[in-house]
Amino acid sequence: MPPKALESPVSQISFGNTSLDTVVTDDRSGLKVGAVIVIPVPTADSQQTYALPSEVRAFTAKMTIGKLSIKFQASGDYATRSPGSAYISGKISPDAGTTTLYFQSSKDSDSLEIETWI
Repeated sequence: MPPKALESPVSQISFGNTSLDTVVTDDRSGLKVGAVIVIPVPTADSQQTYALPSEVRAFTAKMTIGKLSIKFQASGDYATRSPGSAYISGKISPDAGTTTLYFQSSKDSDSLEIETWI
């Protein structure tokens, strides 16, 4: 059975077109902060999906209260991070196409926070 698509609203706080553009940079190979995306995760141990915007070249993801389990294909093993710890991606190729995240939390009423780099 395919994973359940994200049904909850997604909050996005964009930094890409603000005056912060000129000062917010990072040492991630010349990339800059794209956006912070917050995805509600209402039910523990229930897989959800989120397709990253095509301009994303790297990201950091963490749950606000629970343990994060994340992967990049519907089947296979999850990479797991303890509560408060983040998953940091490698650089995503522009030729990769759509990058879909499959994730779940160990706690009910959690949120996945994704910081994107473009």
